[in-house]
This record gives sequence, C-alpha cells and structure tokens, in this order.
Amino acid sequence: ISYNSTENFYQSRKSENSGVRIKVSKLSPMQSKQYGKHIELRKDWEEVKVDVMKEGLSYKFAVPKMMNLLANTGVVRIVEGNTWGDKFWGVDIRTGVGKNTLGQLITEIRALIFEAIEKNEFLIDRFDGFNKLFDLYDFGRADKAVIKIVRNNFIMRYKNPVQIDMLCKE
Repeated sequence: ISYNSTENFYQSRKSENSGVRIKVSKLSPMQSKQYGKHIELRKDWEEVKVDVMKEGLSYKFAVPKMMNLLANTGVVRIVEGNTWGDKFWGVDIRTGVGKNTLGQLITEIRALIFEAIEKNEFLIDRFDGFNKLFDLYDFGRADKAVIKIVRNNFIMRYKNPVQIDMLCKE
C-alpha cells in the first residue's frame, strides 16, 4: 500500500484490517488523522506505536529529497512543537512540556544518515590539500557529516581535478 504521508501510514497501522489500511491510504493527512480517532485499535498498539512511527519516518527520509532536507538541519535540536497539548509526540509550545518522541525519532534517523554519509567516499576525499584548506574554516557546531557534504558540494562545482589541484596550491 502506498501512503500520502507518514501520518497516513501511522494511522493505518492502528488497525490490522487491510481494508481500513487501504481506506486510510487514500485520505489526506488531516483526514487520516481524524479517521484514526475512530479506528478500533489493534491489541498491541501501545507497545508498537513508537516503532510504527519510526518505520514510517524511515520510509519518508529514505526519499533522497527528504533525506537531504533532514541532513541539512545539521545538529540543531528537532522539536515537534504544537499548540494542541500533545506531550507524547511533541512539546506544548505554550508550556514547554513534553517528551518530544517524534523529534527524538527524527534525530535518530538523522544520526543514521550522518553515519552513512561518513562511510561513503566523496570526490572531496581524494584531495588532501583542499581538505587542509577547508580545515581552516570554522564550522562551529556542525556535524562531521554536514561538513563533509558542504566540502563535497563546493568541490563538485569544479569537477576538474586540474582545477582542484590548482585551487589547493593557491
């Protein structure tokens, strides 16, 4: 079943009935959330709901565009702030109270993305001189993987090894 959003995926998994899952998949995210309030919950829902959300988020952030957007958040704290008092998935922005479970899950997925990035070889890895020059720049609190992406994106503008070597020598 293909879903419009993580919300649709999450709401559909409240039921083990494939008919309910298909129906929820065709709704808008807001409609699926409203419909989800009336679904007869599967018996193990409270035990599996966090894992279900993580699975849905994993699918979402496996899409290259979404993965890049998440990676570009760097190391900032991710908070699901809300005004409707959800203190499990997020933080009530009026009171600052909440577990921020959704923010924590997204942060975990971002860490996995960074680990994968650090394991991959980029074009930049072949130019030690350029890396030494980039090391002079202060990236502040940026994650190593974010720095690697920035360096690689910069060097990808040139793509010509001769130009890159000339830049390193200047």
